[in-house]
Amino acid sequence: MLFGSSDALPPLTPNWDKLYLDLAGLPQGFEPDPVPLAAIYFLQSRSDDPSAPAIEKQPLRDGLVGLIGNIGGTYIQDYVSPAFSFDLLNRIAQSVPLRRLIPHANPDHLPQLREMVVAEVEALRTSARVLSAREDCSDV
Repeated sequence: MLFGSSDALPPLTPNWDKLYLDLAGLPQGFEPDPVPLAAIYFLQSRSDDPSAPAIEKQPLRDGLVGLIGNIGGTYIQDYVSPAFSFDLLNRIAQSVPLRRLIPHANPDHLPQLREMVVAEVEALRTSARVLSAREDCSDV
């Protein structure tokens, strides 16, 4: 359970089961400035499979459908056209690695899953830095 108990976070409103987390108040801090996306992870159902936890590549088509399904309902559509939303999500899906995150059914495996994500993000960032350095050298 996140933060140790079900009532550790205050509700957003009294008649809704969503909770509020003040990111600025976290002891680890929170990055206030924009940062590049290393990857987008789609959380899958828990699995008893011996291969879980696992990270798998998400096919582009499935990833785009997943992004569209997670844009916040009508919230974004109130501000931008559906065509703009689709174009933006399509560009994101084509430029950011998309992954399926498959947790194990046993929560004791969560630290392993976390380490897998951290290791992959670090590898993706290193790869991006190498590619960026190569592009800089080719401009000379």
